[in-house]
Amino acid sequence: MAPRGAEPLPVLELLLEERDAWLGRTARGLLIGGIGRAWFSIEGAPAVVRSGGLAEELEPSDPSRSLLLAALIVALRTMGVYALHAGVVCNENSALVLLGESGAGKSTTTAALVSAGYGYLGDDEVLLREAQGSAELIAYWPKFRLTERVLPTFAQLSAHLSPLGANPKWELDAASAFPGRGLSHWGGPITLLFLSRSAEEGSNLLPISLAESMGLLIAQSTALGLSCHPNPREHLDLLARFARRARRARLELGHEWLADPVGASRRLTEALGSRLTLTTGPGAS
Repeated sequence: MAPRGAEPLPVLELLLEERDAWLGRTARGLLIGGIGRAWFSIEGAPAVVRSGGLAEELEPSDPSRSLLLAALIVALRTMGVYALHAGVVCNENSALVLLGESGAGKSTTTAALVSAGYGYLGDDEVLLREAQGSAELIAYWPKFRLTERVLPTFAQLSAHLSPLGANPKWELDAASAFPGRGLSHWGGPITLLFLSRSAEEGSNLLPISLAESMGLLIAQSTALGLSCHPNPREHLDLLARFARRARRARLELGHEWLADPVGASRRLTEALGSRLTLTTGPGAS
């Protein structure tokens, strides 16, 4: 890191601005600024971090934290570490990687599975990197976000929930709600579970092909659509290795999932332990 008093390069383009902080592009990388006080830059490939004091001044509620996280994720791409829009829970044998569009039920399913006894890496996003010829998942955000609609089904977690201001979701402090369950990384067996909503009462668990799972993985790896991606081929190759080594299934969440998510999660665990083509709703055989 450069000394605290070092000057950053001029900003060429303002990418994102909040009330107390901003994210801009320089000739060599990214620059985060706290209004009128300090800065934090990420430059080059592999990335080099320089600080003008911002990291030392951040409070937990400071909006600069979210900008810093965004910039670090961009920098990590130059090192072969990529964000994946997914929740991840683990038991002693395997990890479930929960993928789906926003609103598909990732956070609800993650919270339900952890309530049923699983450990976790995160509920909405994790990092993926190559490790010894395979793929490793890395946690980086220990908080879940639940919608108002599902709060009654997690009443036992109410002491660990806080509103997100104007955001319609509530934040669950998973570290306090599930002490000792957070994991920093996972490199063992994996099941890819692609979530979608169903109009049916019961929830269906079905196998899917490698080709379909690759398409869905790419859809949840938004950096691949950026023209500034430093190494898209390596990213795609890593996703392919990740998909090939995993069991793969689609979970269509029915109405019973919201009615009893923890119970439904236990039925899901039983289903994954036997065969994939069965219904996980009440009365399933």
